[in-house]
Amino acid sequence: MKRKIISLLVILAPVFVHAQKLYVWKPKKQQVSVRPFYQKSDTIDVVIYDGRTINKKSKIECTSEEIVNEFQDLFKQAYSNATLIIHDSKDYSQKAYANHITIKVGIAAYHAGFGSDIQVGIGSVGGSFSYGFFPKGKWNALTSLFVRIFDKRGNNDTKAQKEISHTASKSNMLGYTSAKSALNETYLQATTEMLLTIDNSILEE
Repeated sequence: MKRKIISLLVILAPVFVHAQKLYVWKPKKQQVSVRPFYQKSDTIDVVIYDGRTINKKSKIECTSEEIVNEFQDLFKQAYSNATLIIHDSKDYSQKAYANHITIKVGIAAYHAGFGSDIQVGIGSVGGSFSYGFFPKGKWNALTSLFVRIFDKRGNNDTKAQKEISHTASKSNMLGYTSAKSALNETYLQATTEMLLTIDNSILEE
């Protein structure tokens, strides 16, 4: 009888280990091209807010501050020709500044999980995301952003917003390496779409 109980615990152990446990790693450094259509006379305000909900069971190797800093570095690269002002996250709810371009980015999700565990940890930052299906026997990763753009330069008073969400699934063959790869893939896709969305929203005016 004891042998049967021990065997059952061995079978169930992986389930308990993975249950609702999220994994977050620092994204790889990303190089982005400088946007040539801005000048120092263009002032761009950027506010990044981390709206995720990560439980205590999770394996966190990258703090919220580090993730926000990575996003800020992307903007510093992309808009180095403009006058860029990085604001504290507490300014996320403030109104856009007159005569400036204001970009607000809410991080709704940036984590990996095994199977459907990834469905936890998703925060709300004004969007209503739809994520679809996550394979049970694979590492799944998700990066979701809520982007708002305001252009109040001169006579402009335009605004745009977009929900950006990317997922990736990898087999468990390489363990955490697979999870890291999937997470970085979604981060790269989401940030690339974010910058293109901002460019298109402003240039279409």
